[in-house]
Amino acid sequence: MSDDLRSPGAEVGDEELVRRAQAGEDGAMRELHRRYYDGMFVLALRWLRDETRARDAVQAVFADAFGAIRRFRGRSKFSTWLFKLARNRLIKQVQAAEREPGWSRRVDAEAAGEAGLLVSESAERVFGERRAFLELLGLIQQLEPEQASALTLRFVVGLSLAETAQVLGVSEAAAGMRITRGRERLRGLLLRRQDGEA
Repeated sequence: MSDDLRSPGAEVGDEELVRRAQAGEDGAMRELHRRYYDGMFVLALRWLRDETRARDAVQAVFADAFGAIRRFRGRSKFSTWLFKLARNRLIKQVQAAEREPGWSRRVDAEAAGEAGLLVSESAERVFGERRAFLELLGLIQQLEPEQASALTLRFVVGLSLAETAQVLGVSEAAAGMRITRGRERLRGLLLRRQDGEA
């Protein structure tokens, strides 16, 4: 890896990393992988509900992305393009998994914790602490899939509203509505959980 990719104070932007990756620089590809792996894993685990499947899916997404990186033209941000690739692959994998007997669509917060789900520094910052984040993630899994995906992309992965809409293939208004409805439903689930503990 080039020294200037990871040296202190020399944060290289995605555009430059993509340009270097398109030129075949392995260090740039490794750095893009490092930057986006955690968010991608959270998204894959949310969809697939299985740590092994999620890790395999993430590696496949990066293989797809790096295989196609020369065709990336920069009409959107790299992160948006990458998460759109992920969404397409995850849809196919969920469809294939649903045909398998015994495939479970549930994972609880403890299982997510054991899987080392909380790996994103930004996620810790947003949700405060590991346990609260895992509980919240468990509640997000109880939402409608469209709402859960929108909330995950926006608040766990950290995409903007426009990027979330682009990844989901909907308008910003539709993405915003999914987020709003998901947050309202999530608030209700949190209140019910608190009432049950009181």
